[in-house]
Amino acid sequence: MTGDGITDFTINPQSTFDPTLFLQIVRKMINDFDINKGIKTDLSKKIDSIITAIQKGKISKAKLKAEQFMKILNKQSENPKRKEQKHHRLTKEEVQTILTMINQLLDNLN
Repeated sequence: MTGDGITDFTINPQSTFDPTLFLQIVRKMINDFDINKGIKTDLSKKIDSIITAIQKGKISKAKLKAEQFMKILNKQSENPKRKEQKHHRLTKEEVQTILTMINQLLDNLN
């Protein structure tokens, strides 16, 4: 839930990691960030391309896309000229949250 009283996802205990569900949760989390719509759209497209690769069984391609996604986020967070403007860009904390989740994805992709 995102504080609006509506259940966003129901996750049942599983013995296996579901990368598609995991990425859908990451996408929902990003959509809940208070950032520029264009940034949300760009990040969602990158996540969708990883999901598509996974669904096609192209795990190595999905890993590569996830690693490229992480590089983009790292580069953005390390930019010394970057201004953290409220409601426009990802904060360093938001970037770190996404990076942590993508690392978890990479650790669990087989």
